[in-house]
Amino acid sequence: LNSHSRRMNGHSMEQLGPEAISDARAQWRRRQIVDAASRLLERTDFHSMSMQELAKEAGVSVGLIYQYVPSKEDVLLLLFLDILEAYRREVPEAMAGVEDPVERLVAGFRAYSTVMAERRFLTVLGYRESKSLDVAGRRRTQELEVETIELLAATVREGIEAGMFIEVNAELIAYDLVALAQSWALKYWFLHKRFTFESYVTHQLQLFLTAIFTEQGAREYPQYVIGAPITEE
Repeated sequence: LNSHSRRMNGHSMEQLGPEAISDARAQWRRRQIVDAASRLLERTDFHSMSMQELAKEAGVSVGLIYQYVPSKEDVLLLLFLDILEAYRREVPEAMAGVEDPVERLVAGFRAYSTVMAERRFLTVLGYRESKSLDVAGRRRTQELEVETIELLAATVREGIEAGMFIEVNAELIAYDLVALAQSWALKYWFLHKRFTFESYVTHQLQLFLTAIFTEQGAREYPQYVIGAPITEE
């Protein structure tokens, strides 16, 4: 195991029980498989990929691959869960402790967009291959997606109650924000020639927030209104 896997929450592996050690080893192996599958699928089509190729890319035996992912569909699910778990971890972390609903929504959108930018290939793969998941896999990914999106929707509702946003459907707004975040990955070939990632996010925030601000919201947050200067952070 690598040094990160040898220590969990400040404890050495020697201080942990056998179940914790086994869990840490399994997480490390799954991370190894996710990283290998991500690299491999940038060079080949999912349906053409073989488990033998995946094992070679990961530097492990085919038997070990099958121990953690019994089928190619399980590999795909593992890849999707990796990005969804990143949303689940990083979006709430970015929003935590931000009391102002407008700034909290901005923080959530930036975090969501950053996860997308760091995993552009997985985002595109999700659009292309989600149909290959079985019913249980699709349901699991949908549940994780809804869980994260609800954080954005709840913040929109708080902004409405605070008089910063007009009366809008909070769930629809949250999904619109997610679609904007995903666009960086889906249309990267075009967008990265015209925007840096940070300027793209800021432009989208200004366009979006201007559309839902009340007059009071626009007065109190002029930096998020269309036409405000955009600087790199």
